[in-house]
Amino acid sequence: FEHKSEKEIASWCVSEMVDDESDLLYDQGTLRRYNEHCGVWEEIPMSEIYKLVMSIDRAPIYMGQDRRTGRPKVKPLEVSNAMTESIAKLVCKQVEAPGSFSKSAPGIVFRNGFVRVTKEGPKVEPFSREHLAVTRIDYDFDHNAATPLMDGFLSDILIGVDAAAKLKFMWEFMGCSLSGLGTTMQRALLMQGEGANGKSTLLNVWIKLFPSNVVTSISPQDMHNEYRLAHLKKSLLNAVNEAPAANIAKSAALKAVITGDRVMGRHIRQDVFEYRPKAAHVFACNELPSFSDQ
Repeated sequence: FEHKSEKEIASWCVSEMVDDESDLLYDQGTLRRYNEHCGVWEEIPMSEIYKLVMSIDRAPIYMGQDRRTGRPKVKPLEVSNAMTESIAKLVCKQVEAPGSFSKSAPGIVFRNGFVRVTKEGPKVEPFSREHLAVTRIDYDFDHNAATPLMDGFLSDILIGVDAAAKLKFMWEFMGCSLSGLGTTMQRALLMQGEGANGKSTLLNVWIKLFPSNVVTSISPQDMHNEYRLAHLKKSLLNAVNEAPAANIAKSAALKAVITGDRVMGRHIRQDVFEYRPKAAHVFACNELPSFSDQ
């Protein structure tokens, strides 16, 4: 290194992490790198940057020329915890693009392409960084796939004179949740009832459709907590089995995450960030919760 500059070291870290800087983005409190082989922006843990910085401990730093001998003066770099954390923050600032992942294309990444949701129906496209997709389902997309078991199960639990309307809504809500369009429905699904009525089974099947890293379980009563909201930022499905019947004191926060309004989140010991939630919310409970600020 020519100078003992944290900015220079941060730029070196970026060059070590990607060949093209446009494949690295920091948004919503998360650093991501685009993987062209699977079509998604994968989350990068801060530990990857820490290890890079620690790997250059004792590296020679050019300190100018010796006036007496004319030879270059060098000094070993001394890496500290403070320097490591400072450089990690500089890396994030260098590739920061606020709001990028709020503009992701509506759709799902499968093994055989990105399936965009359009008014005319699903459309399969080649992988592209421009989709800004952060999740993937590890199956091939088959537009004509039959689902006899799921159809039969839903028909058994969605009964009554409005059974057809319930079935249509359920398929639509599940599809929106998978496509990152959960908040476009402007509502949450609350399944209430005691005994073996199928709600837990449905919720478990629903959860299994998603990669585990985009499923959360945050109760309605905790939606005002900024640390909980930080975890919700990458969620596509917030599913709570046996949701508590406790009073919901701040329903405005719950409404905001359901409708996709801007909210503030914070990870422990990190800065506050703003984002628009995308998760669909499904709550199963025996008793309905109450609200203080109706």
